[in-house]
Amino acid sequence: MAYKNIALIFVALCFYTSCNDDSLEQRQSEINALKSDVQKLEAELAELKKSYEFLKSNNEELTYRLQVANSMNSKQAVESAPSGKILPVFRVHGNELSDDDLIADWIGLFANGAVNYALLTDVKFKKVRDPLLDEKGDSTALLPVISSEDTCLFLFSGLDLADKNVVNIPTNRPKIYPEDTLKFYLNDRRYFLLAASDQSKPSLNPRNYELYLEFEGKRQLLTEVEAFDDTMVQLLWAGDLDNDGFLDLILDTSNHYNVTELSLYLSSYASEDKLVAKSAIRRLTGC
Repeated sequence: MAYKNIALIFVALCFYTSCNDDSLEQRQSEINALKSDVQKLEAELAELKKSYEFLKSNNEELTYRLQVANSMNSKQAVESAPSGKILPVFRVHGNELSDDDLIADWIGLFANGAVNYALLTDVKFKKVRDPLLDEKGDSTALLPVISSEDTCLFLFSGLDLADKNVVNIPTNRPKIYPEDTLKFYLNDRRYFLLAASDQSKPSLNPRNYELYLEFEGKRQLLTEVEAFDDTMVQLLWAGDLDNDGFLDLILDTSNHYNVTELSLYLSSYASEDKLVAKSAIRRLTGC
């Protein structure tokens, strides 16, 4: 009888051990399956991180481009409307000139060596090919044509400018970077152009750019640009265009590399508390 009980106990132990072995194998299998799922999730998480970094980078670029576009619009909105017209003497898109432009009376600013002079000028607008917009055989761009042996620098209309010699200050048409200071002398008067921004000159596209004109302790903001796209404000001409004895300027105030924004600042149109007034502006895209 004792032997029979021992045998029964042995059989029971063997059955219990067998059951435990089966349970351990099942649990190990479940653990391995969970590990595999974790590895898959980790791989998916790594891909999601890459996608996030890519989207973040593109979002920063899009935000910057939007700031540039907003800067283009808002900068003009805060300025009073200029009273005159300015036009460069090069090919422009046909849709960038109005019917009034084509029939306006234009005064040209000419250069004969070091001498500049203003002269009422007969301007013809010749249709030429627009390499960006025209199909083969089309000619929709417009080129101002002037009969003169001297170089016509700019054209003006709707402004109180007379035929006369013009005092000009020779420049090399510098771009005016943040922290730059340009000094001018006109009729024994000293002027400064000063640029500032959140970033210094080495920055390719500085933010929150401001350009000031200073004379005898008075400082005036000429233009401000929230963001640039591979360009910089440039001085195109300095002198006394309106013949009042004080400094006048022509700047390219564009903030986009494929846009020209001619801005004419005349002292004779300025209010008593200002040095100059923006008297004409012309915005043109590359052609």
